[in-house]
Amino acid sequence: MLRTFIAIILSVLVSQTSAESFSNSIPKVLSCVKGDADDFTLHLVTLIEQNDEGTGEAFVNNRFFKLVLDDGIWLGTGKKGTEFLILQDDKIKIITGKTTWEGVCFRSDDALTPLVKTVSQPLSLKIENLTKELHKLKSELALIEIENSRLIDKIEDNISDKQTYQDKVEIFLENGMTSNAIVAKINSTKNLTGNIDFVPEEGSLATGKMFFKIGQDREKVLSKIMLLQRANIGRAWLMRSRNTILKSPRELLILASILEKETVNDSEKQLISSVFHNRLSKGMKLQADPTVLYGLTMGKDVIARSPTKAEIKEKNPYNTYFVKGLPIAPISNPSVASLFAAARPSQTEFLFFVSNGNGGHRFSKTYDGHKKGIEILLTRKREQRKSTKSGAMTYIKLPPSKPVLLK
Repeated sequence: MLRTFIAIILSVLVSQTSAESFSNSIPKVLSCVKGDADDFTLHLVTLIEQNDEGTGEAFVNNRFFKLVLDDGIWLGTGKKGTEFLILQDDKIKIITGKTTWEGVCFRSDDALTPLVKTVSQPLSLKIENLTKELHKLKSELALIEIENSRLIDKIEDNISDKQTYQDKVEIFLENGMTSNAIVAKINSTKNLTGNIDFVPEEGSLATGKMFFKIGQDREKVLSKIMLLQRANIGRAWLMRSRNTILKSPRELLILASILEKETVNDSEKQLISSVFHNRLSKGMKLQADPTVLYGLTMGKDVIARSPTKAEIKEKNPYNTYFVKGLPIAPISNPSVASLFAAARPSQTEFLFFVSNGNGGHRFSKTYDGHKKGIEILLTRKREQRKSTKSGAMTYIKLPPSKPVLLK
């Protein structure tokens, strides 16, 4: 009897984990690259819906497809009956007339590493290979990037995680840190010289793990980090989607700084970016909570909570409940993942998102759907508090398993 009871509990837990995993995977964004991820032709696939009846919806870049599961293969039909999207395992095949494109798909956070590694090569060596994705090479920022490619290459060789610990100073700058926090971190790092007595503009500093020579001047360390971030911004801007509403690299940086504070989950950033792009396109206010919190301290202190109703009503140039469009300046120093997500938003019709209480977010097209998401979140929080107090075990009726598209 006891064994049977334990088996039932384990079955429920396993099924719950599977369903939870699937619910968190839809919607999801996939970056599909040709060959060995060294081709600049990149397709962004956004899976909006899949159901147990074998149907669903997806976008490829800005094209909409109805998905149908046919003999184990997902077929996508667009407005033109002759265009198909075929997905199988981790591969994608796009057929348009006589043209066929095949590539490998990754969750966006996994795809960013090979993509950024390729783009980070000196652009002066890659110009001849750039395709339509890099469609405005004559921009001022692109020219600066090309001219400085050799210098940046040297800087990147100097700031490398491949160096040995014996003769290098390690600095780890968390994604989304403010410039105040980064300057304080560098000033407190041992085995460097000098002191930084100014704070650079928010968003102008790269993040991540870096190694510097022992005894190097702290201001020189800061200047190298600034140059790296300029290179990151330039590369993301060059790789931007054609349908982006952003008008300049600075606007890209501002949006990326907000994305960085909205989620630590890289695979969700392009979805959240699509929400903000859609809101900007419709003239809606962004209503991003991190901008409210930043405006309260101007980056001098970090507030790790949701803003109060009174704080939301406080007028300042960062509060996107008050300001229409983007705030006046960045609110954090964003990672490369956030910069690319701002430059290449997923194609969706979502206008709202809210935490699902499990590290991810629920997305919706309408305010009614958004309110339902909030209600689900509040219900989950109440149940968690109640379960914690009573120590009781809760049995949940699970939905049937659904087919999974791609790995």
